[in-house]
Amino acid sequence: MYRGIEFFTATCLNWQPLLLPDDRKDILMDSLNFVVNDKRIWLYGFVIMPNHINLMWRRQDAWLEKSTEQLFLKFTAQQIKFRLIESSPGRWSNTAARKATGYTISGRGGLTRPRCTTAKWRIKN
Repeated sequence: MYRGIEFFTATCLNWQPLLLPDDRKDILMDSLNFVVNDKRIWLYGFVIMPNHINLMWRRQDAWLEKSTEQLFLKFTAQQIKFRLIESSPGRWSNTAARKATGYTISGRGGLTRPRCTTAKWRIKN
């Protein structure tokens, strides 16, 4: 597995500005703090835009073979979805939240896989 710095971009479905409100940025910051404090990645830099994020990170040795991006995106999108439903329950039904975040809650209470566009570039050390 690659051991260098990776540039990672994740975009919101249909380029919706879901990351514009500060409380959504807080969710992203909490997620980033978790993966850093849990020693999953070294974070070198990030940019949060209204409809996408850019990260420069390097996976720590114990996480080289694991899907760090998927775990990070799944948790973050799930938290944003719950915040959308909580803040405006009449406006954000499960269907609307699914369309906005790419997640839906299945009949058994689990989450389906996100529909997220990602791009990665690797930087040689």
